[in-house]
Amino acid sequence: MSALIWWLIPLLGTAGALFYVWRVGRSKRETNIEKSIAEYERFRSAFESQHRSEEL
Repeated sequence: MSALIWWLIPLLGTAGALFYVWRVGRSKRETNIEKSIAEYERFRSAFESQHRSEEL
């Protein structure tokens, strides 16, 4: 029985660490997507404003 407890401690610690890494990585991906979309919109608007100034 004590051997089982000694095996459960590192297994639970590893599972907790994996969950933490998954959770932190997930929140970073969500903010990076929003940031990428905002940067793309800014990039696109720069070309549109350049195109408008050439028409004049």
